[in-house]
Amino acid sequence: MFRTIKSSSFLDSNLLLKSSQAHVEDPFAAFDDFRAIGDHCLLYAGLFPEQAILRNLPISYFAKVGELAYAESARREGDPIFDMLSNSFVEIMDVLLVLREIQRDAESMDMMSAYHLWRDTGSARAWQALCSGTPSLPNPHLSAAIN
Repeated sequence: MFRTIKSSSFLDSNLLLKSSQAHVEDPFAAFDDFRAIGDHCLLYAGLFPEQAILRNLPISYFAKVGELAYAESARREGDPIFDMLSNSFVEIMDVLLVLREIQRDAESMDMMSAYHLWRDTGSARAWQALCSGTPSLPNPHLSAAIN
């Protein structure tokens, strides 16, 4: 992930394009591409959610693409760390969101983004943001994404 942060173009990358290229290119070269896609998504969703919002993309898009990228990396490499990253993506994203909010002393997403993130991924941090922002909450038992 540190390689991704050092890359000056990581905020300008097109994740779908990278993902499709990784499937077509040499399978051995694709390992790094899927890892990089997962890393990009984790950074976007956890540390730079405003970048997703500015691009009119839901934060959950990055969570889903990141989960899939890490899962594909795990399948191709057979490394259990990528299985763990894929299976725990939302929880890791939540930790990064909280760390970001502590550092900036501000919420990282608006109520609508929090609702969509909670609805699509079951994010505990998004649910907390909803609870602190409004008394009118959806029924968590009706959401299929809630764990």
